[in-house]
Amino acid sequence: MNENLIMNKTEGKHAEIIMQIKNMIESRKMYLNPFLSQKDLTKFLDNGIVSPYSDREFEQYLNEFRIKHAAILFMSKASHLYSMESIGKESGFSEYKNFREVCKQLTGMTPEEMRELVRSKNSIEGIFLDKKIKTTDNKIES
Repeated sequence: MNENLIMNKTEGKHAEIIMQIKNMIESRKMYLNPFLSQKDLTKFLDNGIVSPYSDREFEQYLNEFRIKHAAILFMSKASHLYSMESIGKESGFSEYKNFREVCKQLTGMTPEEMRELVRSKNSIEGIFLDKKIKTTDNKIES
């Protein structure tokens, strides 16, 4: 995720809690749930620390993980056996339309174009338009 988006909100005593939230979302792959909301995270935390984020910022954060997850799935030799809709659902999108829109917004490519690029490079490096989102084959770094 764009570091400025998270860090502007994490100054002071809440920085550690925000890092715990980020780690929880990634380690539990919570981003794969297409219906995950900030309210869901407050069930795990006994405070309102998530509330300073707008719904749009939170959704953007989750979508970066979801697109990265789809890109990793595209690297699979068997990815051509699965429909774009099933890859989108497996990556946490409730509908293909949303998957396509978010993919285009974050990468400048359709899911089909992203699959071709990722397969040809055998890497997900550099798929995001925002170069502040650093990718490795294992995780999104922010």
